[in-house]
Amino acid sequence: MEYKNIPLIILLIMSMLSIQSGASIAKNLFTIIGVQGTTMMRLFIASIIFTIIFKPWNSYYSIIKNWFLIMGYGISIGAMNLLFYMSLKILPLCISVSIEFIGPLSLALFSSKRLIDFVWVFIVIISIIILIPLKLLFHKKNIIGIFYGLGSGFFWALYIIFGKKATAKLDKKNILSIGIIIAFLFSLPFGLINSWKKLLSFKILYYACIISIFSTVIPYTIELIAINKLPIVTFGTLTSLEPVVAAISGLIFLHEKLSIIQGIALFAIILASIGSTLTIETN
Repeated sequence: MEYKNIPLIILLIMSMLSIQSGASIAKNLFTIIGVQGTTMMRLFIASIIFTIIFKPWNSYYSIIKNWFLIMGYGISIGAMNLLFYMSLKILPLCISVSIEFIGPLSLALFSSKRLIDFVWVFIVIISIIILIPLKLLFHKKNIIGIFYGLGSGFFWALYIIFGKKATAKLDKKNILSIGIIIAFLFSLPFGLINSWKKLLSFKILYYACIISIFSTVIPYTIELIAINKLPIVTFGTLTSLEPVVAAISGLIFLHEKLSIIQGIALFAIILASIGSTLTIETN
C-alpha cells in the first residue's frame, strides 16, 4: 500500500459522509418540490457556487477542444443524480445506494487484473445481494425503484470514466464547474415541468443550499481530486463504503432500520473496503 494515498482515502470517506447526509435531507424535500425539482435546485445552486469560485470561462479554448469529455462528464452527473433521487423516493436510502453501487463495482471488476481485487469485489457483491430484501421484488413500485437505482449506477460508472479521462487533459476546477453547469441544464426541463410553481420560496432555497453544499459542492470537489490519483479498481471498491454510510445516515435522519443479517452484510463491505485499501498496488 502507498501511504501517500491515505489522505486521499480519508477525503473519499469524508465525501461519502457528506453526500449521504445530504441525500437524507433531500428525501424530506421530495414531498414539497418533488424529485425533479430537488435535483434541479441542488445542481443550480452548486453551478452558481462553482462558477463564482473557479471562473471556468478563463479556459474556454481547452473546454471547447475537449467538449465531448466534458459533456459526457456533465450529463453523467445530471442523469446519475436524477435517477438516484427517483430511486430514493421509492426505496430506503441504504438500499438505493447499494443498488446504485453496482455501477462503479462493475467498473472496478472489469478494470481489475489481480486476483485479490476479484476477492474484494466478490465479497461486496454478495453483501449487496444480502442487503436487498427479497420482499422488495414482489411489488411493482419497488422494482421500478430498483431499475432507477441501476440506471443511476450505470451513469455513476460513466462519471468515473469521463472524470478520469477529463482530469488527464484539463484543469480539475474547470471540469467540475462546467460539468455541474451541464448537469444543471440536463435537469432543468425535468424540474421546471414538475415543480416550477413551488421553487421560489425561502424555505426551498434554504434547504436546497444545504443539500447542494453537502451532496454536490463538498463531495464532487473531493472526488475529482481522488479520481485521477487512485486506480479505478481502488476507487470503485472503496466507494463500496457508500451503503454503510447510507445506512448510518438513514438511521440518524430518516429512522430507517436494518436487520441483523443486513448489519452483517454491511460489516462485510467494511472489511472488503479495508482489504482493498491495504492491498493497493504500488506503481
